[in-house]
Amino acid sequence: MPSLKIHAWLVGIAFLYTVFPILIALLGVGLARLFNCSSVGLEYQCSIPGLGDLITLMVFAHWLGLLTLPTGGLLTIIGVLSLLGRLVGRLFR
Repeated sequence: MPSLKIHAWLVGIAFLYTVFPILIALLGVGLARLFNCSSVGLEYQCSIPGLGDLITLMVFAHWLGLLTLPTGGLLTIIGVLSLLGRLVGRLFR
């Protein structure tokens, strides 16, 4: 069985895996505002060549959350419950 420190790291990694697409999308919106890019339909257009395509991909990365939210969320919940069980078990030993 992994130590409590490794167990906590694994829970943290599972949580980051869960929210990573949403964080990328938020970063893309922030970059669009920073570089004054305009939204035209479903695309962003910027004065810097290629930046609009990158920001468009980043903003629509939240669709990857359809894959990562269920699996990562389940892993995070299981990991947190397991970690709490280990901590409570240590407390009452």
